[in-house]
Amino acid sequence: EDWLELPEMMETEMPVELAEVERNAYMDLNAVLHFEMPDGLDFTASDKGKFAKLQTLCAGFVYDTETGDALRLEGGGTKIRAAVEFCERCAAEGESVLLFYQYRESAVWFGELAKEAGLRIASTSSKGWLERWNNGELDVLVANPASAGHGLNLQHGGHVVLWMELTYNYEHYAQANARLHRTGQAERVRCYYLVAKGTVDGRILPALRKKAEVNRNVQDMTKGETLNGRRMG
Repeated sequence: EDWLELPEMMETEMPVELAEVERNAYMDLNAVLHFEMPDGLDFTASDKGKFAKLQTLCAGFVYDTETGDALRLEGGGTKIRAAVEFCERCAAEGESVLLFYQYRESAVWFGELAKEAGLRIASTSSKGWLERWNNGELDVLVANPASAGHGLNLQHGGHVVLWMELTYNYEHYAQANARLHRTGQAERVRCYYLVAKGTVDGRILPALRKKAEVNRNVQDMTKGETLNGRRMG
């Protein structure tokens, strides 16, 4: 019932054209993970680790499987730079951004570029970040949906969400957006998704929306059963 008072969240996909070095690296790795069966049927590797490698390449880096170190592509980071530019535009308009990331290196790289751009930035591990966010003292709050998706009331500090990288976990996704889109929010929440063109990025949001539809159907069925039960009683 509380949610009925909130206007529907506005969602916008922002396509990003990867740099040539990123595109080439992505295509090379994708070729290794994809092959054609003799009978003409296609088989695409769906292993979580392989999918993650493709997703990190969309951000301009890849993790070394042996050392765990992040290896940045020289001339890469197109998507991360797009995130910084977006946050700069919002800051110029007096709007704070709640930015969600999936991989630690993305957050580190974004932080480096954001500070160079003069943005006031903090993460949910920074000292006094909640007070600074709610007081409008931050241009960007960087958070991971797995750790910042529950129990945080951030609606008083802003109304703009930017997903630098999406997660396949529907609960994390829904709860993360609900940090701003919740009772007490005075503005219409705007949610933006950076999507690298022609990559695995484009598969995630449709999958999340399908899960959201299934979730709504289950809730409607449960609600109907509850109402019928009351009538019968």
